Amino acid sequence: MTHTFHVPCSRGLEPLVANELESFGLQRVRASQGSVRFTGTLQDGLRACLWTRVGSRVLLQIGRFDAATPTALYDGLRSIRWQDHIDVRGTLWIDFAGRSKSIRNAQFGAQKSKDAIVDTLRDVTGQRPDIDREDPDIRVNIHLRHGSVIVSIDLAGEGLHRRTPQRRMVEAPLRETLAAALLLAADWPEKLRKAVTLYDPFCGSGTIAIEAMGMASDLAPGLSRGNWGFFGWKGFSREDWVPLVDEAKQRHETGLLFAQEHTTIWGSDVDTSGIQIAKVNAKNAGVQGIVFKAADALEKDPPGPQPGILVSNPPYGERLGTPEEIGQFYRAIGNMMRHRLLGWNAYLLVPADKRARQFGLRPERRWEMRNANIDCCLLHFPISTTAPQPRREQDGD
Repeated sequence: MTHTFHVPCSRGLEPLVANELESFGLQRVRASQGSVRFTGTLQDGLRACLWTRVGSRVLLQIGRFDAATPTALYDGLRSIRWQDHIDVRGTLWIDFAGRSKSIRNAQFGAQKSKDAIVDTLRDVTGQRPDIDREDPDIRVNIHLRHGSVIVSIDLAGEGLHRRTPQRRMVEAPLRETLAAALLLAADWPEKLRKAVTLYDPFCGSGTIAIEAMGMASDLAPGLSRGNWGFFGWKGFSREDWVPLVDEAKQRHETGLLFAQEHTTIWGSDVDTSGIQIAKVNAKNAGVQGIVFKAADALEKDPPGPQPGILVSNPPYGERLGTPEEIGQFYRAIGNMMRHRLLGWNAYLLVPADKRARQFGLRPERRWEMRNANIDCCLLHFPISTTAPQPRREQDGD
């Protein structure tokens, strides 16, 4: 049976998610604002859960109807056979997004939706599930836009960026899904085949380096997760899931051998406590071989004699102080790259404002992205193979 799936993602990442899904062999992949749609079997949807690095969730569409009013929303949801999806002995949560003239906020839409689902189950079974926001057995996603409602089962449960068990974080952590997006934009999977070194000089809790090693060792990003949204869905079958997990484990065993022989990944940071956290996170994520060191990137030479790629999310905001201090820091990064990263390619995620110009380098390409609630851009700087020469004084001066 063929189903429609939606993979939400952060704004600006839709093309990367679409490319991912197509690489899995999925069909009819279509990107729209904030989401990518594809069609396939239930196992295809589970494969997307296990392997997407950039998507934030995987939603299985179970209904679609027009509903401009609260009554139409209630009636449309009542038409769905909820007894085929929800165990009344379990718990439920509803994620509602969108609005209309008469449905003016998500809280009201979620309440009306909950009433429809619970009333339907009570009429059919005589029982109703409890509501649990923190750890429900099943999440229902309802999206209202332009008077049209899409109803889905959230197969992921928790957001897919939560893939490192017991992850520890430093201030302003980068989500794993965004870190993966930076690496895909930098074409890291292709550079892996050429044994190119990857360096993150502002690694914080190690997210970029850990994602990079996960790609190098062909580690499915969802392999370490112990709980999934589809575990509480009545349509789930272990016969669809177990072969995917077995395949992922076999791929990782082969990938580990490749990574040990061909991959060099370095992460550094001036914060020694952050480096210790990064090492713990790498262990918990099931990756090995990353070199984490406490060091000041502005004073330290890059790892290895051959040019590589730098992928990083340098600090910004209140931690750097005044605008003048921020500009000074960014100019120092630019000078470091021009003098110490000869022949390298640098990819830096920075706020999408005039600070992006303060590196003193012209980016070859930029990608618009969003980091939490901050509009950002990923800048690609190809670094010259020759260092800039000091300016000579004019004769007679």
